[in-house]
Amino acid sequence: MTGPNLFSWFSKLMLVISMVGYVSMAAEQNPIIEQVEKDVQVLTEAGMKPAKTGMALKYGQKIVTGEKSHAIIVYPNGSKIWIYPVSLFFLKPPVVKTIGAEPAQVTELERGRIRADIKKENPNAKSIRYFVRTRSAVMGVRGTEFVIDQARGKADAEFRTLEGTIEVGKTDTDIAEGRAVAVHENEMVRSSASGISKPMPFDRESYLNKLEARLNELEEVQSNFWFQFNVAGMYLRQKSGGNGASPAISIGARLRPIRLLEVGASVWGFLMPDLNGGSRLKIVEPVVQAGICPISTICAYGGVGKQFWLGTVDSAFDVLAEITYRFTRDGFLKGLSGQGGYLLHATDPGYFARLGIELRL
Repeated sequence: MTGPNLFSWFSKLMLVISMVGYVSMAAEQNPIIEQVEKDVQVLTEAGMKPAKTGMALKYGQKIVTGEKSHAIIVYPNGSKIWIYPVSLFFLKPPVVKTIGAEPAQVTELERGRIRADIKKENPNAKSIRYFVRTRSAVMGVRGTEFVIDQARGKADAEFRTLEGTIEVGKTDTDIAEGRAVAVHENEMVRSSASGISKPMPFDRESYLNKLEARLNELEEVQSNFWFQFNVAGMYLRQKSGGNGASPAISIGARLRPIRLLEVGASVWGFLMPDLNGGSRLKIVEPVVQAGICPISTICAYGGVGKQFWLGTVDSAFDVLAEITYRFTRDGFLKGLSGQGGYLLHATDPGYFARLGIELRL
């Protein structure tokens, strides 16, 4: 075998070995499902099966999320993809694509929304290693953070860059040959059947807050019944001029039958001065409430109760209003609440206020 022929044969052999090596490496890089919220399905050749935390995914499978569900998948290298509600995300089989002499992994977002944090495997790489196809465009990255929205049943899609730079083109070739649109940090583009828009700025903080609020609302709906404990300070002022402050505690249950509506019942206990200025009294107050929660963090309630003053024959109905701000979805400490009411005592009505913290049991 002559020198040039030997060199040609050796080059082809090395190319085949590199391709096989890449396919083997890609097979070992299968992502797993890190988190599942509610109804998430994995579409396989054998049909649909429920997604489970820790499930290893195979290339060629699709992840399908329902209206009130989402999932997170993570690759062994730490790359992570958040799949939002009503989405269909396709993990295409590994392919050897020569984009700038380096292979790339291709995925598809057929509908819905994903947020991704793609790690750059080779800091010195000049080629694009990760692709996401939509109905009207292709996005490529080397390693960055982005969000893609694909309209259901339409060609329209939106691409937002949270960190670094992404490239958006009509085809893979556009990206490979430098005809793609570069979208830098805090910029977005829209694609449609007619083309790709110019990059434009977007409000990153506002957009991410909306994404987070949406997921918060979904996770709140899933926990639609719970017991809670409130620790508060209370102030009461009566028409006769009597007033006093007291610590107060309550235990109760809340039910959220639908996303916007919350109902509950609780029992409060506190100490207050006698109406006649005597010793402090132990007071028990059952309360029933109903509220509207326009967003996941804030709820407004109205309710009625009755205060029983132990050791006396006195009791009084009251009406009350409450605003609750919940600053976390998880954990024991849940949020803050402010409550005000009017005491309907026959001879000495009064106003009261409670300010406290909400703890979830």
